[in-house]
Amino acid sequence: MCNYNIWFRDEKAGYVVECKHCNKMQLCFGNILISFRKKDFKNFCDYISDMQAQKNDCEDRHTKSVVLATPCVGISFILTVDELDGLCRMTDYVDTEMKTAAMIKMFAEEF
Repeated sequence: MCNYNIWFRDEKAGYVVECKHCNKMQLCFGNILISFRKKDFKNFCDYISDMQAQKNDCEDRHTKSVVLATPCVGISFILTVDELDGLCRMTDYVDTEMKTAAMIKMFAEEF
C-alpha cells in the first residue's frame, strides 16, 4: 500500500498527492485524474501558468474554450477560464508547498 504526502486536498476542487515510496505525483481536478513523474508535474504547473496568462482577459469565462494539449495524440482536456484559474491556483499552491518543504529539508540537513 502506498504512503502519500498530501500536498493539496479540497472537497470540490480535487487533490494533489505524492507517493513517498516512488515519488510519483497524482493530480485530481474535477473529473480529470493525471499521474506524473515529479519532473513532469513541475512542467505541467508551468504549462498551466502559461495557459492562464494567455486566457486571463477572455470575455466569456464560463464557456469551455481552453484546450489543454496532452502528450497523447487525440487526447486533450477542455476547461472554462474559471476552471483553468482554479487549476492554476491549485498547481501554484502545490508548487509553493513543495519548494517550501525542500528548503526546510535542506536547512534541517545542514544542522
